[in-house]
Amino acid sequence: MFSSGFLEETKGVVSIPDTDSSTVEQLVSFMYRGEFHVESATMKEIKLLVAADKYEVMELKEHLGSSLCKHLNDEIVFESLKVADMHGVPPLRQASADYILSKMDRAASAVVLKDMLFGKDMEGKKLAAELFERGWLNNK
Repeated sequence: MFSSGFLEETKGVVSIPDTDSSTVEQLVSFMYRGEFHVESATMKEIKLLVAADKYEVMELKEHLGSSLCKHLNDEIVFESLKVADMHGVPPLRQASADYILSKMDRAASAVVLKDMLFGKDMEGKKLAAELFERGWLNNK
């Protein structure tokens, strides 16, 4: 596998510390089988999309982005918005923003948007400001 004296060659193990083993397993499975079925949107699929982008498995990234658009829910929509923005998945970014603006309860959205605006995450602040700019407060 490796022939340059890397640690991976001597130990026989490749360490990927920033990705959990389940996500790596799904990523490798997709590379071999070329298929991954999304039946519901969970953080598992969000993590896999991040890994697909990191390791440039574009077919999986596009497939997950498209599938997540169809399965958005209250539990993952804010995370999907941030991930779509950070990892360049415009359809998922748009679908997530639309979901937040049109389907979520105003009070619940306001609490999460407040956390995004006043938290330490600059991406969250930018996205929350964009949602406000799109007229969320005036259109509800």
